[in-house]
Amino acid sequence: MSKEKGRSYKGLALITLIFSGLFLLSGNVYAPAYSIYNATPYGASQFYNAVLDTDSFDTSRLTVSPLSLEGFTGDAFGKMVIIIGSERQYLDGELDVYTEFVKAGGTIFLFEDFGPARSIANRFGIEFLKGVLKETNPDYYTNSPDKPLIFDTFVSGLLGFQLAPLQLNRAAAIVDTAGFITGESIPFLVSSSESMFLDVNDNDIVESSDFGGQLPLGIFKSYGDGYFIIISDASLPLNQNWNSKFTYQGEQYDTGNAFYIILLLLMFAKQYSINTLIFDESHYKIDLLSSNGILSFILGSYLTLVYSSYLTPIIGVMVLLILLSNRRRFKIREKLKTVYGRSDKEKIHEGIVSRPTNAERVLSEQYILYKVMGRGIIHIAIQDLLTKIKMMENSEVFLTSFEEKYPDIGNIRNFEALRRIYQELHQYLEESFSRWL
Repeated sequence: MSKEKGRSYKGLALITLIFSGLFLLSGNVYAPAYSIYNATPYGASQFYNAVLDTDSFDTSRLTVSPLSLEGFTGDAFGKMVIIIGSERQYLDGELDVYTEFVKAGGTIFLFEDFGPARSIANRFGIEFLKGVLKETNPDYYTNSPDKPLIFDTFVSGLLGFQLAPLQLNRAAAIVDTAGFITGESIPFLVSSSESMFLDVNDNDIVESSDFGGQLPLGIFKSYGDGYFIIISDASLPLNQNWNSKFTYQGEQYDTGNAFYIILLLLMFAKQYSINTLIFDESHYKIDLLSSNGILSFILGSYLTLVYSSYLTPIIGVMVLLILLSNRRRFKIREKLKTVYGRSDKEKIHEGIVSRPTNAERVLSEQYILYKVMGRGIIHIAIQDLLTKIKMMENSEVFLTSFEEKYPDIGNIRNFEALRRIYQELHQYLEESFSRWL
């Protein structure tokens, strides 16, 4: 068999393996915990359906990275990004985009307690106090002290009547000392019970290190030409609390989470002319079939870049075998229920993925990371190739010539130059391997 035919077969085999793997995943809609398409207790589908029922907003779902919002910063007025919790860290570049988005007139509404999205709030001067909000009076919590009921006074005061209490779940307390002093920040939701306290050590015991009083949970801040809004409980809009009930003195009552959040959203929308909602779901857990399935996908992508092309079919087989080994376990799991938005009320913005499959979601994620970290990845790949070449016999002449040609390779920042260097090393390895065969 000629070398050309052999390479053709290898390429065909790799393409077949890749598309076979993607086919297995093509029908699984990306709907992790906190997602607006997740109808389990840990999803936010009821919140999303309530938003659609208002018939007041264009809606989109951001599933890749806030970096794709860069084009929106020049037209941020009337747009609100809603973030419900997070599970993965935000890059500095993504935080920069959000800062510029708000500064240019956009609005961010963040629901977060102990997740990585805290870094977004920190960018706007919001600090999280150590500890978990808890209630000592059994009449004002559900099941456990870290699930307290809280009474709103801000919205109730505007309406002229008291809303039903909100059901919290391991909420945090937040402050913006500088913003409170200058008047840029306003606390609109605070702990309302004298028996509520911030449990610094999270041990259900009131100690000298703990403190009570009125602790802010919701802050509205003016920033640049836009606004940043935060409620320090990621569970507030989730299905488990949306139309939940609480018991007071032997009687059951409805909580006010659903009415409060939608009312608050409509109030902000009317006051600041918001007509577009973008749900950021870019930093939830990536899950194809299992955690090691996605790990293998990422690792395979990296190894494909680093190693010579004759190894790529082997890597492809490894990835596919792992996917297949997890498929049976995935199928016998209870399937994640999803709720799809109604097309007559959903208006999808161009350039933002609304309902990707898991496969599309991960491919898009890899593209964004490549755009952000491309140079670093190429540098690592070049060093790995040089290490392999140094281990080969009769490579001294090539390495001497290479070092004379690129004496300061670590400081090269031009992507095209790095790509050419990588290709040069890769070609030398392939030719050496062919000679060895």
